[in-house]
Amino acid sequence: MSNIINPPIDYYDNESNWGNYQYISLSDLVNNFITNQVGNDKLLNNVKRYSVLYHMKRGIQEFTFDALKEIKTLELELNDNLQIPLPHDYISYVRISWVDGNGKLHPMSMNPNSKLSKAYLQDHEYNILFDEEGYPLEANESEMQKKYKQYDFISNIESECNDECGYYNKSDFRYGSDPTRNGNGYFTIDKRKGVVAFSSNVGGELIVIEYVSNGLEYDSNEVMIHKFAEKALYDYVKLELLRNKYGIQEYIINRTKRDYDTSFRNATIRLQEIRLNELIFHIRGRKKWIK
Repeated sequence: MSNIINPPIDYYDNESNWGNYQYISLSDLVNNFITNQVGNDKLLNNVKRYSVLYHMKRGIQEFTFDALKEIKTLELELNDNLQIPLPHDYISYVRISWVDGNGKLHPMSMNPNSKLSKAYLQDHEYNILFDEEGYPLEANESEMQKKYKQYDFISNIESECNDECGYYNKSDFRYGSDPTRNGNGYFTIDKRKGVVAFSSNVGGELIVIEYVSNGLEYDSNEVMIHKFAEKALYDYVKLELLRNKYGIQEYIINRTKRDYDTSFRNATIRLQEIRLNELIFHIRGRKKWIK
């Protein structure tokens, strides 16, 4: 008779379980840490559960940015305003592209030279208008935004580029110091309003945003971290608790810091998922002459 609490059939019959074995939940992380690291006979004693939970969440955030590199993807169809909202759990973008009819991604460029500013309403003498509480009245759309949408991207590329620019309408990604010369188009992020504005050539296209979050976008019961980072996360929490504990000698903190550095480095290497067969595939033929 098998001693397995959850037989494999429970895994395969429930789609929400697929792939979960590679992760460990936040509640299990906290319970494991308290069981193994906190007690009267341990270096950490009289530590509250909420303190462990706080540092565990902070550690998950740091690991998500620096080691886990788990990229999330969202696709949205671009409307006539040439704007789409940022994902609700957005922290930073990795890549923004539009999708052609064959499902191929066409990466776009960030245009740092264009800012989506807010605009105050003014009267006929150019005086700023205020509401009853004394705050400036804002226009729904600034003049800069109007010009941004009305800018004829395709005609500009056609007039400024010759054949070396490639197919100016929707070409492959093009590198250069001027992001507006990328034939795929460009975008600007308005962090204040939480939107991404796009150049006119991608109106009506399907946009794909690849981005990273902080790992805490789910309910606390659903927050998980990869098992490759489990040891490093325990060491991180231990280090932070010792740093905030009175009377701990400096050599103990330094030793804990070295342990954490080692476990974090090992986790980072494991999470890179470098496989020999894939590496050989990518480097195969690099020494061949291209005619």
